[in-house]
Amino acid sequence: MLGDGCGTTYYTISKDLADGMMEVGMKLGYAMRLRSRQKAGRNGLCYEVNFRDGRDGWLERKLAVNEPYSGPVYCLGIPGVHRFFVRQGGSVWLSGNSWLKMRYVTAAPPFTTVVTRQCLHCNKEFQILNEQDQTRVCSDKCATAVADKIGDKSLPSDVPWSRVFIPARVEDNKILMANDPGYVNRIKQSGPEWLVKAWLEGDWNIVAGGMFDDLFYPSVYDCSIVVPKFKIPSDWPIERGFDWGTAHPFSVCWFTESDGTPVWSLDGTRELYFPRGSKIVVGEWYGAHPDRAEHANEGIHMVAQDIAIGILDRELSMFGRHCYTGVADSAISIGSGTRSRSIQAEMASAGVHWQLCVKGPNSRVNGWNVMRERFQAAARNTGKPGLYICDNCTDCLRTIPALPRDQKKLDDVDSASEDHCADCIRYVLVTPPYTYSTGHVSELWGVSQ
Repeated sequence: MLGDGCGTTYYTISKDLADGMMEVGMKLGYAMRLRSRQKAGRNGLCYEVNFRDGRDGWLERKLAVNEPYSGPVYCLGIPGVHRFFVRQGGSVWLSGNSWLKMRYVTAAPPFTTVVTRQCLHCNKEFQILNEQDQTRVCSDKCATAVADKIGDKSLPSDVPWSRVFIPARVEDNKILMANDPGYVNRIKQSGPEWLVKAWLEGDWNIVAGGMFDDLFYPSVYDCSIVVPKFKIPSDWPIERGFDWGTAHPFSVCWFTESDGTPVWSLDGTRELYFPRGSKIVVGEWYGAHPDRAEHANEGIHMVAQDIAIGILDRELSMFGRHCYTGVADSAISIGSGTRSRSIQAEMASAGVHWQLCVKGPNSRVNGWNVMRERFQAAARNTGKPGLYICDNCTDCLRTIPALPRDQKKLDDVDSASEDHCADCIRYVLVTPPYTYSTGHVSELWGVSQ
């Protein structure tokens, strides 16, 4: 810079050197811009590499144009790195907010240190929320294998790495508030309410451009759809839905149905009223890799019988009773490959039975319409049966508001997205309640003995 630069600009006739300087500047945290021009009396272009404080960026207001747009908004990322750099018009841009939210914001409560270690047996990374916890394996199976291998020998040393989310609001900037009292009012006039909320309050729960994002207003945890946990009356039914997955996550959601009687939140501070017939998602089990950021939409390869056992255990723990039945994708009734019995039969042998969701032409689109009608009834308090989600169902609330539309069929959800919780709910909403009659369980559920 001292020999070939002036202030914050570096000059060179080498395109490779200019690109290299831009890379160095980016890695040092600067906002970078590259320009080229032909100087009189000189062969070839001369390149100017500009450095600026990364907090300011290079937005040229005179070139900015507002365009009306309604549709999906995507956050690009590369597996393993999750950051995507673009150089366009001489400026460099960085994408990766969705991954950032999963890794830092939703990984643990604010100010909680998340420690990442590498398993001594399988070498997979796992997370713990206690800095004093010296756990070195990711599962009981790995613990047994390590104990057999190491015996009384001391464990090899490791260097865990940690991260923590520290939320911030505009009021935290005391100097700004003192020197510019009108700053907040100007921000409030500069964009829609949801965007202003993100800017001023640091709200990461804003979504835009998805199948249901407009109903989670003004943000996911600040809308009528999301409700606190409450004590479920003993005469309210509990049912479940199931979306199967191995390489991709499986999803189990538990529902109750309101009879119109008011209930109270568990902390006793809020009375809740759901119109008669409303469905409330009161529990979930999401079979995904524990590190949602680094292994997005990745399953845990759990077998059907183990899932069934886990379902029964969770029902007793959450509700003190078992559901008699639930609704699942009809694909679980079909055997495949070397499996002699279907997934449905495997789970039935462990005591979990399913009614199958009937599929037909446009069944997915019809299902999403039913979900929207239910969500809309809850969001707008129309008095009609709605669909609500308890705030403890974090994976439902992480994935459903941000579901993207299929670009070739806008009335459908992109099936390559993380739609497992939504599918689970959709199956339950579109399947008529089973009419019970006398007969054997095998006759009720179509499971051969």
